[in-house]
Amino acid sequence: MSGTSQDELIVIDVAKQSLYFEMIKRDSDHITLKDNQDGSLIEIEVLRTFEFTSDRKMMTVICKM
Repeated sequence: MSGTSQDELIVIDVAKQSLYFEMIKRDSDHITLKDNQDGSLIEIEVLRTFEFTSDRKMMTVICKM
């Protein structure tokens, strides 16, 4: 699995282990999740990404469901 940062990879792994959702696909415009309870796919629109900077020490993604 690949991600833009080590933090993103950890969040994806924790979400997958929660047994509720699994990230299927991510590109610059959308994130697709699979609901592990019923198998349905959920598409989330990525509105804005604020990349990690040494000043902020975080990455932020604003999404719309």
